[in-house]
Amino acid sequence: LPVVDIFTFEDILAEKLYQLDGEKYAAACYPGKNTRTISGDAFLYDRCSVLCNGQEFYEAVVQDPAKWPVGLEFESLLYLAAKAYTRKTGTEDFPHIARVSYETGSNVAGWPNS
Repeated sequence: LPVVDIFTFEDILAEKLYQLDGEKYAAACYPGKNTRTISGDAFLYDRCSVLCNGQEFYEAVVQDPAKWPVGLEFESLLYLAAKAYTRKTGTEDFPHIARVSYETGSNVAGWPNS
């Protein structure tokens, strides 16, 4: 793919992960646990698992967090764009920064009780 498509993929990935960054999703991902004590990295990797299950599943979880796939993670999705860029250009420095951050807690509106 052209480099611009790789960067677009990274932007879309970040936007989808950002949308799942919220207390109601964390509560569904970690039933019965205090969402303030969860690992930010683990929750990020868990959010990746929702995306890897496809668009229809992702949209179902956005609408109904109870459909969250508890116990799954897919950290390697985070490195896909950088690896594609390296394959395309031969350069390991991925120069693109997504429009939003996918790090846990970045979506302040999703964490109203924090």
